[in-house]
Amino acid sequence: MSRFLTEEQELIRKVAREFTENEVKPRAMEIDKANDFPFDLHKRCGELGFLGVLFPESVGGLGQSFTTACVICEEIAKEAPGFAISLFVSMAAPTFMLAKPELAMKYVPDLIAGNKVCCTPITPPEGSTNHAEWGVFGKRDGNDWVLNGTKLYITNTRAADIFICLGLTEDYQMGCWIVEKGTPGVEDNHVERKMGCAGNNSGTYVFNNCRVSNDNFIVLNMEGDVGGGNALCASVALGCAEGVFAKTLEFVKVRTRGGKPLATKQAVSHRLARMYAQIEGGRSMLYEATRLVEEGRLQEAKILINASKYTVTEMAVDVARQCVQLHGGMGYCEDAGIARYLRDAMGTTIADCTPDLHLESIAFQLGCPEAEMPC
Repeated sequence: MSRFLTEEQELIRKVAREFTENEVKPRAMEIDKANDFPFDLHKRCGELGFLGVLFPESVGGLGQSFTTACVICEEIAKEAPGFAISLFVSMAAPTFMLAKPELAMKYVPDLIAGNKVCCTPITPPEGSTNHAEWGVFGKRDGNDWVLNGTKLYITNTRAADIFICLGLTEDYQMGCWIVEKGTPGVEDNHVERKMGCAGNNSGTYVFNNCRVSNDNFIVLNMEGDVGGGNALCASVALGCAEGVFAKTLEFVKVRTRGGKPLATKQAVSHRLARMYAQIEGGRSMLYEATRLVEEGRLQEAKILINASKYTVTEMAVDVARQCVQLHGGMGYCEDAGIARYLRDAMGTTIADCTPDLHLESIAFQLGCPEAEMPC
């Protein structure tokens, strides 16, 4: 847990923890095996206010901080990291609509109540950050836009009612188009079979002369963007590491070798101590970054968010790997519910930019010659 939360943030964390323990935990293995989107849990997140945490009260939100959103994702990821990824997309993606109040009033209330689900088609086959090679996605035609292109790896694909699509216009501006499910010209017949992060139905959309009103278009100004999705993804990785570590700590205290608990063996106890230190170091970095965002220190926040996304996700993989090993053969068996944490942790290293892209971004912000700012 972060040690610098406000009283209100502590209360929200308590609600998220109880929801996770009572409603998510009993379903976590089912979600992982079936890979079905848990509509009922999504609806509960709306009822509890989680989906509206980043929205002002004027549209029905909680008007909370970025730190609060990360705390919620961290708690839920302790039992179901894949569902937590779905949740952070549902929390963050609709905030694009705040730039156009009439759009926000039209779509946001249903989304944050959990009545509808959104997704964010962003990544073309050329890659999510490879903007120089992106093709034109939207072309003006009178008072409409015509969308053409393929978008991959879209979280919540088959579950979504509202598609918040990002792409380039003819004049190479970054645009956002709000497309409703059932709009002609959208094919969604492919769901990816991923290594992990089950339950959010990620897949592909193909847009073929999909016509959208200009009323549903927003020009995005990316200046000042600190990479909020990266911080939320890091919070999922943090929760993933905490969840598998807690289960492993409990296991080695009761599993015996030679009549004594595994935890009495120095090799094991020292591994536990190192993992604890890794988790707490990652937590401190992540929540320091979110505090910088709240204080308006955006340049400092941006480099630290890149650093925390890289550090925390890589840490989660290492912790999950060690926890699988400490469980022995049981850890390698899917029915024990430990191996899924390693699969899910790997997903957080790739979602919202890969480790190498984060390192490149950090190098750019450090002033290294020829470094770029990809994310």
